[in-house]
Amino acid sequence: MDYKFTFKKHLLIVGKIEEERHKTLSKILENNNLELIRFPKSMNFQFDYLNVVQAKKLFSPFYETKGKYNNNQIFDFHIDWIAENNCLFVFEEFQLVDDKFT
Repeated sequence: MDYKFTFKKHLLIVGKIEEERHKTLSKILENNNLELIRFPKSMNFQFDYLNVVQAKKLFSPFYETKGKYNNNQIFDFHIDWIAENNCLFVFEEFQLVDDKFT
């Protein structure tokens, strides 16, 4: 039996002030059994996203190379990593990100 799960859920919390939205989200997340990865609220561009992915090692290259991986490689490895891991990504105040990112 395949125990891989695909979580394609979105939770949108609107209204109130930022602090109250954050508290509501925290209450919801307290009871989940997934690995939780919070992205910084200051993240506005896709480049910021890739920096967090690199810093937190949220990718797993399937081949070794000398030197660094480029952004496209990291993004591809990251997509595979998401499929192989049971994790929940949290983006707060997402309305602040650049249109090209969404």
